[in-house]
Amino acid sequence: MRTKVFWDKTNRQERMTYSELDSYTWSTNLGANVMTDTQFKESTYFKVIKRLSEDIAKMPMQLKQHTDNGDRLATEHPLYQLFNTRPNPYMSSFDFWKGMEATRQHKGDSWAGILRDPKNALPIGLFPITVTKIVIDNAGLFKSKMQNPILIFYTCSSNLQEYTCFYSEVVHLKGFTLDGFNSISVKDNLQETIDTTKAAQSYQKDLFSNGLTNKAAVQMTSDITDPNELKKVQNKFNKMYSSKGRIFTIPAGFEITPLNLNLADSQFSELKKMGAVDICTAFGVPPHLIGIMDGYNNNSLEQSNLNYLVNTLLILMETIEAELNYKLLSIEDIMNGYYFTFNEKIMLRTDAKTQAEILTKYVQSSIYAPNEARQELGRMSKPDGDDLIASSGTLKLKDLYLTAKNNANNLDKNNSNSSGGGG
Repeated sequence: MRTKVFWDKTNRQERMTYSELDSYTWSTNLGANVMTDTQFKESTYFKVIKRLSEDIAKMPMQLKQHTDNGDRLATEHPLYQLFNTRPNPYMSSFDFWKGMEATRQHKGDSWAGILRDPKNALPIGLFPITVTKIVIDNAGLFKSKMQNPILIFYTCSSNLQEYTCFYSEVVHLKGFTLDGFNSISVKDNLQETIDTTKAAQSYQKDLFSNGLTNKAAVQMTSDITDPNELKKVQNKFNKMYSSKGRIFTIPAGFEITPLNLNLADSQFSELKKMGAVDICTAFGVPPHLIGIMDGYNNNSLEQSNLNYLVNTLLILMETIEAELNYKLLSIEDIMNGYYFTFNEKIMLRTDAKTQAEILTKYVQSSIYAPNEARQELGRMSKPDGDDLIASSGTLKLKDLYLTAKNNANNLDKNNSNSSGGGG
């Protein structure tokens, strides 16, 4: 019996009929937990990766073209629809980029296989893959004489069957790298910090599950030195002690001494917050985006969000754009001015009042035509709305002088003509 591989590139374009279903065996990932790594159990680590991946995914990927009249959306290009709708039939653009970015942040890099049309080699799909091994020509990338010196081994289905392709056939998103190829994940460098915050989270859970009751020492008033007798007493006390409650049954001959641990004295909250901030800064995410609001006000929040866009998200966007431009666009496309870019304006949205003030200034200053401002608001264009508007009350000082001088000369000339005509 043949096995139908879900992501098999050679069969991906085939239409399967119902009569063919009996000829194939299928495997399923439904209900499988792909987040098996223990780092995701640490709340700060999970929230930071979730924030980064969703912020990248919510900015639309656009295909534009440089023209003599400025840049425009290349809606007629086949690749525009590929990213504007779905990179593959099974994932929306949002889910695809969210998964790619989350994998890059967690593992250090992420990969996607490029499906090309066999007729014209045009990219028609992107599929996430898991790379298992990378083989590079022994001569090295610099000295290699091979056209494709890098071979990729990857899996893309639940049966873990391994496939191969060349490096030119995959999209590779890298994280922090020292050699430009191999990436280092943040979790590997912050493992001790992540483990510490997980331990603090586990301790807090145990403390609440025991009703905020700390440990206590049992001091015996009688002198028992026989180990067997001590074990009997210990077992007897364990049977009488309620681990989930706060009531001890104290028999005669026992004395209870609580071992109080003051969380405030141990600076538990401060140390836990310090670990969370350390994880945030390692990923380049402002702490207030995951709920740590200490030391922030409205002005600092705005500046922090701008720094986050410029110093963190912009770097991630640049790496994605550069990879797509090189791997998906042909030389002819590049020569014709086509390029991929994120629409980062999504991250710069303001309230309605501020947006109206900005657009009004742009229109009055002849930067935007009225229809361009309407498009920013999602409104339909109006007739004659493509003409720029200029305020007639603003002139250069020298132009104002020349205008006044010309008016004076014209007035004198008119007066002379009137006087001559009267004589």
